[in-house]
Amino acid sequence: MSTSTRLTTGEARFNFVHIFEPHAFENNPPKYSVMVLIPKTDTETLEKINRAVEAVKQSKNGKKNLKGARGNLTFLRDGDEEKAEQYPEFAGHYFFNASSKDPVLVVDRNKQEILDPRAVYSGCYGRVSIDVFSYNSHGNKGITTALRAVQFLRDGEPLGGVSPVNLDAEFDDLDDADDMWG
Repeated sequence: MSTSTRLTTGEARFNFVHIFEPHAFENNPPKYSVMVLIPKTDTETLEKINRAVEAVKQSKNGKKNLKGARGNLTFLRDGDEEKAEQYPEFAGHYFFNASSKDPVLVVDRNKQEILDPRAVYSGCYGRVSIDVFSYNSHGNKGITTALRAVQFLRDGEPLGGVSPVNLDAEFDDLDDADDMWG
């Protein structure tokens, strides 16, 4: 069995995308973050996550941090149970949050860096590279993720009412005669 705690997901849907500028939640320090929705049919990614969680539990640091912890220690949550009633896009998915204090690399399908913050948005599809690790902080114990990199794969129906701008659909091409500065 693999003992790696670093993994890359299969294609997932992104929500609450804050990967170009850090964002603070509930008086916590600002972080780069994204919520990742994994289809329940993606058994390959789910198995990778389960193997990484088990590797963390068996590691020396994991055993120390998780000693005496109770309940479900995984970061993976069930969208059908927790969110689908309010947010239909969570139906049929597991989800987790991944974050980093440091900037993360964001690339396209061809692994070319994306600098335009409008290119990756809530509702698009992509993959993430994460580290899985244990924590024991202020009486809280568990297993979580650190976001390493994000790969944009394809557009999707925007979530949250903001859709990307398609300039070809928004503006007609102008003739040189239409150039008011010409």
